[in-house]
Parts: sequence; structure tokens; C-alpha cells
Amino acid sequence: MSRTENVELTVLCLIEDGSRILLQNRVKKDWRGYALPGGHVEP
Repeated sequence: MSRTENVELTVLCLIEDGSRILLQNRVKKDWRGYALPGGHVEP
């Protein structure tokens, strides 16, 4: 049994302006809807 796992690092960013927050409206079929802006971390 292997004790290691493959992982994919990502980052999310919360940007506030008073009572407002910045959201990203995702339109990809695999993950639709609003999310915090972010992305993948390169090795």
C-alpha cells in the first residue's frame, strides 16, 4: 500500500470592498456557477 498521493495545488483569493466581494461566474460544463477567483499552482 502506497502512503503517497498525487495532489493538485490550487489557490483561491477573497477580495473585499466594504460589504462587496469579487466572484467569478464559471461557465465550464464541469463546474458551473459562482466561485472565488483563483487557479492552479505550477510546480
